[in-house]
Amino acid sequence: MKETRRRGRPPLGQELKAGTIVEKATFTFAEFGYEGTSLRLIAERADVDVAYVGRLYGSKLGLWKATIDGVAEELVDRLRNLPEPDVEDALPQAIAVLCNHLCDRPELAMFMLNEFADRDERFEYAFEKIGAMMRGLFVARIRVAQARGKAPAGDPDFLFYAFASAMAMTAATRPYLARFTETARKDDSYRAELHRTLSSILLR
Repeated sequence: MKETRRRGRPPLGQELKAGTIVEKATFTFAEFGYEGTSLRLIAERADVDVAYVGRLYGSKLGLWKATIDGVAEELVDRLRNLPEPDVEDALPQAIAVLCNHLCDRPELAMFMLNEFADRDERFEYAFEKIGAMMRGLFVARIRVAQARGKAPAGDPDFLFYAFASAMAMTAATRPYLARFTETARKDDSYRAELHRTLSSILLR
């Protein structure tokens, strides 16, 4: 990476542009994958000069990492008010919040699906920032629910990754699912059915 971002927050104008760039990068990486995406394409979508993107992030990898950081921060913000694992409905609440978030931001599901499919340096970074956090949050709640007879028996990690994989794949492929079922064509019915189906993996 030839250039790194300066420490601290950028000036207000730059910060607003940086937010737009990261948002457009999330959609573009989700649509084309890492290899199929260029800084120039992201710059065009964000309506900024590609040299400006280079100055802010140094390289495509630098912008990709900023995108992962943004996804992680967004997830933390949505999940920060969840009750502790030993609260009665801690697991159902976690499922509901995550389902709603991916219904609101389906591009995040495709983005994460792309990145967790590869086993390279980017996978390690994505897992450290997102995967490990999500695993810790859900596995602790699955264990408590199992002890209370409210989650299926089995390895909590297996259950979590089965849930996470089903969640990401279903959210990312809604347009294809909509070819076969009207439930996926309407936001309310899709959201309700996604929540019901995913809950059936982790809850009794």
